[in-house]
Amino acid sequence: MKSLLRMIYAVSFVTINLGQVELDEHINDLVTPAYRLEHSLHQVQLLANLHTSPFTLEHEETHAALQDLDIKELLEIAASDPLVSESCKNSSAFLLYLSLAGNSIPIEAVVDSWGKPSSGLLTGRMKYRGNYDECLNISVSNQNYTHLMPDDFTTNYCTAYLPFSKQLTFQLGACVPKACSSWDVTRLLNTTIGHLVPHVSALCQDQNRTLNAGSTVALVVVILMIAICLFATIYEGGLQLIQTWCGSNDTLVTNGADGTEFLLPDASKQTENGVLTKAILTFSFYNNAASILNTDQPKSAITCLHGIRFFSMTWVILGHCIIFYSAQKLDNGTFALDLMKNFSTQAIFSATLSVDTFFVLSGLLVAYLFLRDFHRRQVQPIGFLQALPVIYLHRYVRLTPAYAFMILIITTLGWYVSNGPEWPNPVSPPYHTMDQSCVKNWYLNILYVNNLFDTQHQCAGWGWYLANDTQFFLVAPFIVYLLYLNKWIGLIMGIASILGSVVAALVVADEQRTYITVSTSAKYNFTSGGTFELSLYSSPWTRYQSYGVGIMAGYVIWELKDQASKWSKIVALAVNAVLWSMAIVLCMTVVYGTYDAEQGHHVIHLAEAVSYNGLSRVTWSIGLSCLIISCTLGYGGWVNDFLSWRGFVPLSRRRT
Repeated sequence: MKSLLRMIYAVSFVTINLGQVELDEHINDLVTPAYRLEHSLHQVQLLANLHTSPFTLEHEETHAALQDLDIKELLEIAASDPLVSESCKNSSAFLLYLSLAGNSIPIEAVVDSWGKPSSGLLTGRMKYRGNYDECLNISVSNQNYTHLMPDDFTTNYCTAYLPFSKQLTFQLGACVPKACSSWDVTRLLNTTIGHLVPHVSALCQDQNRTLNAGSTVALVVVILMIAICLFATIYEGGLQLIQTWCGSNDTLVTNGADGTEFLLPDASKQTENGVLTKAILTFSFYNNAASILNTDQPKSAITCLHGIRFFSMTWVILGHCIIFYSAQKLDNGTFALDLMKNFSTQAIFSATLSVDTFFVLSGLLVAYLFLRDFHRRQVQPIGFLQALPVIYLHRYVRLTPAYAFMILIITTLGWYVSNGPEWPNPVSPPYHTMDQSCVKNWYLNILYVNNLFDTQHQCAGWGWYLANDTQFFLVAPFIVYLLYLNKWIGLIMGIASILGSVVAALVVADEQRTYITVSTSAKYNFTSGGTFELSLYSSPWTRYQSYGVGIMAGYVIWELKDQASKWSKIVALAVNAVLWSMAIVLCMTVVYGTYDAEQGHHVIHLAEAVSYNGLSRVTWSIGLSCLIISCTLGYGGWVNDFLSWRGFVPLSRRRT
């Protein structure tokens, strides 16, 4: 047991001759937040390799040696090593003195709180965290020893990183005196077990919870925002009381409260309560809660979208929980590999298609609402061009404040709300933040170009979707207006843009040699190209195809919504049969069509992988659009009734 523990500790630290700068760089690589999907899928693949390729005899011996690591010996070395900091020496010596003096509880608690390698190695357990809270709560209560206690003596939790190979790294919880730095612990572990596992490193938790200047400013902003919301809520309540006392039948109305959206500016529209009152009510808790929970929809609303949006959101959550956490957080991560063998769970590992669903919905609504406004106002080309700056500004102002506020919170305040062995740990320089990349690249998100520049260090990695959606919105008004002016020219341009995106996806998939699955059973006759700055997954030119299909679907709905009721039963039945057949066949093919290949029943050639990666998203989008069109035209039956259930309205609503 002791030798195994000794080895795991050693592996978690860099070699003794590594300098502090090299250590920081190594730690940065290890603890960088993994928001990108490609990284998590790579981790699942590593677990697959572990699951199918047991450790060599050398690894097993090392694992056994780590279990025998003598932590007291580690403290003895710390108390005498001339290269260890003086404060670390003193604190380690004090712990040893307590043990010799008969007060062994503190040092026993230190030993007890260390992570200890045990079962679960071959099921993907890479983290032996120990007891975080026990480590931080160790204290010396006996007054007989306090006069010998070093200043500010306490213990701290560290994580030791032990690379068994270039791909597999163990993590081990370590409890040491707080005075010992990451470099000190790295030095000590390499001295003890560096001969067993080279290139190990350690990172100690930063327990300083004092707000820095940026976090203080952010806290003030949050408090002011809450104060404004409270004032607005009280103000609205006062207005309602006044109206009640005065016997007025007027209601407090804000633009869009009935669920109607306006994409084109309307200078003639006036609110019943004036600009100032409208601005104040925007911050009212009551007004916002009533708006969010309101299930009323205008007659022109495409009601089936609420159910589709709700289930797509739950699909995103399910997929991320399995793909991200099975690879990085769970003690039995390889259970995800067993899930891959089940036909029914293919939907979980196809969860990235839910993102294409949102692109389809976004493009569909933009086309449908723009066409409605163009026809309602009879917009001329000059008027359209004049309105464009306001259209773009309206979208930017509608999205950015909430987006920027979220980035502000995760960058400045989020880190302070909790702690633990899995909590983000600041490295040099000591930024107390949930996302180190936001400290440097936050402005790329605000400009919605974070999917194009420095993509390997994206702030709020999931923000790539908003960047793509915003970039698509820059193009969408022109295509929709062409559809309004001349449907044939508009259709040609719309379809051409979709085909261009499909061709781009095929080219990029071929260049990057992207796998279609992370299943360990899948067999390929080529090697993946690895990670790219502009990846197939998040580049706008490869993802536009779904948005473009949404625009075409919105146009079809706008053209047919008044004509469908005039069709004969035979025509309606034929159209509905075609729509539902396409929806079922196309969507099921994309989700479950790769099952045979994922089980290794045949070798996947590059041409197959390129075809799937380039065509699967547009295929899914067309199938989904067929379902939406059928439901909107009144032929969805019980499916449309279910997706249009009023309970989905608040659950699917995104207030931005």
